[in-house]
Amino acid sequence: MSYKTDKDEILTKSDLTLAKKVLKQKFIIGLFDEIEDSMKRFETFFGFNALNSGVEVQRCQQNEIDGIMERYYNKVEMPDDTEAVLALMEKNIMDMQLYDYARYLYEYQGVALFGMSSPASVE
Repeated sequence: MSYKTDKDEILTKSDLTLAKKVLKQKFIIGLFDEIEDSMKRFETFFGFNALNSGVEVQRCQQNEIDGIMERYYNKVEMPDDTEAVLALMEKNIMDMQLYDYARYLYEYQGVALFGMSSPASVE
């Protein structure tokens, strides 16, 4: 397997397909805007709950999550210039498609791995 190393090399549909396959087969998806639920999923999947239970641990985790959210969440302001936003979206279209797929996988894994009730099907 060869890897692209030139940052200016054009990505292809097959690159996106491969990236989706890797996400689907190798990752438990966590989302920053769903950080509390994501942390619970990681704990469940990796068995951290059995090792770290108790009020003090939960308080520590919540303090860490609150600090992360305060420092990083929604710190990026989108420009008002629609043309600039569209140019950014066009330049990063593969990243946006991969992100959309990761969001989809997050929902799918919620059902398939964590017993949540939102219906989804996987590609």
